[in-house]
This record gives sequence, structure tokens and C-alpha cells, in this order.
Amino acid sequence: MPRTFKKLKLEMSERDFGEFAIEIAQAYVSSDFKSKAEIANEYELNQRAVTDFMDYAIIHYLVNDDMVDQMERKSIKNQSKHSPDRSAESTIAHYRMLRKKRAELAICELSDDRIRQIAERFANETDKTKGDIAIMYGLSKAIIDIILKKAITEGICDDNTFIKIEQRSLKNCAKDNYEKTKKFFHQLQERRNANKQNFFA
Repeated sequence: MPRTFKKLKLEMSERDFGEFAIEIAQAYVSSDFKSKAEIANEYELNQRAVTDFMDYAIIHYLVNDDMVDQMERKSIKNQSKHSPDRSAESTIAHYRMLRKKRAELAICELSDDRIRQIAERFANETDKTKGDIAIMYGLSKAIIDIILKKAITEGICDDNTFIKIEQRSLKNCAKDNYEKTKKFFHQLQERRNANKQNFFA
């Protein structure tokens, strides 16, 4: 009888469960020809479990961004083949949701000290790109962006670090994005001020 995601979650250690999720994700992207049904058959799973394991690997940051992109591309291709209107909108929406949950979980697991450290590093180590800093912490650039926003708006970083982040961002943005970026940092400043007021209220 095919095994289910829930059953295996109860039976396996957290580490083994995570490693199995990675294995399923790798099996899915390793061949253009393997369907979820074939993977389910190979690993003695029901088909729903294959999807659940892939989602788990994405949300829990067990696979890198490149693999997430590969998984999405294959899922879009497969849905386009089999949907009556050749549309892959539901797959695109599903992966958007997974990436959002992935970012939220990654940030929730970071302490304020780690968030402050990342913000200060971005502010002070101007020889390193955002991509460099993301690699150092095993995160994506998109998550670094969210971390910097959180550090600023929640007052996790000090004012000097905030100013340096703003200056660096304005210096590196495209000319046609300068005013938009300036407005964005003004909004962050307002949220930062509002949080300070609420804290002292």
C-alpha cells in the first residue's frame, strides 16, 4: 500500500524526513521525463505525498533557489501539457505561495541578533554585494531584502546602520529608480518612527 506524507512524518526522525524530502525533490528535477506518478511508484508513495514532500523541501529551505526554479519550470511545463486551456496559472500561484512561506519561515527562524548582524554587514561591508551576503548566510537575495526591511522598520538596527543602508541603496540604484527608492526609504522611516512611538507609548 502506498505510503502517505503524514504517515512518514510520524515514523521518521525530523532529519531523515528532511533528507527524504530533498531526495524526492531531486528525483523530480533530475529527469524531464519522470512524472510525479512515476516517482510515487518508485518510492512507494501516494501521488499526493510527492507534492507534499516537494512543498516541504521548498518551504523549509532544504533546497536552494535554483532547484526551486527547476521544480517550478517542470511543474509549469507538465500542467501546460495536461490542462485543457494550456494554462499554468494555478502552478505559478502555488509556487508564489511556497516562496512566500519559505521567506516567512526563514526570517522567523532568525534571531534579532542575526538580523542586526546581517543589516550591519550590508551597511558596512560595501565591497560585498547583496548576493555575496546572501550566500554567506545560506539565504536568497529576496530574503536579505526582507531582513533589511525588518531590521529598519522594527528598530532592530540602529539609526546609523539605517542611514548607511539607505545611502548604499540610493548610490547603487538606477537613475530612473532613484526617486522611487528614496520614497521607499521615506516610508520605511515613517514605519520605524511609528514603531518607536508605539514602543514608548
